[in-house]
Amino acid sequence: MLRTYDDLTQREAIALAEAQRENIKVSNELKLRGYVEDDPATWGLMDADEAEVFHRYANLAIVTMVKSWTIEDELPTLDTVLDIKVPVYNALAQPCSRAAQGLDFGADGAKDPKAPTGDSNESAPS
Repeated sequence: MLRTYDDLTQREAIALAEAQRENIKVSNELKLRGYVEDDPATWGLMDADEAEVFHRYANLAIVTMVKSWTIEDELPTLDTVLDIKVPVYNALAQPCSRAAQGLDFGADGAKDPKAPTGDSNESAPS
């Protein structure tokens, strides 16, 4: 179960926003150099420092946004997040990153996370 963006403290929201800004900056720089996430031929364009920016954001998003889980271990902390099994970490990284950006993961948002959010009875802008 993930927290919503509205559940965050101001301290948590600021930390996520700062990590997200750095993430976006590196992402834009990589795109300008021709990096394509799905193309292994371009992966060498990312250096270790740039990869660390992405890892830091994903780690922070998981630690901040996971509210509860069915795993017997304690909820992850920044010290333990990298001890999560790879399939679990990968399953958490993207939804936690999106939730940390305030994107809707409710029943309506789950259908299309890029879709405009709002009251279920509202129409999306045309």
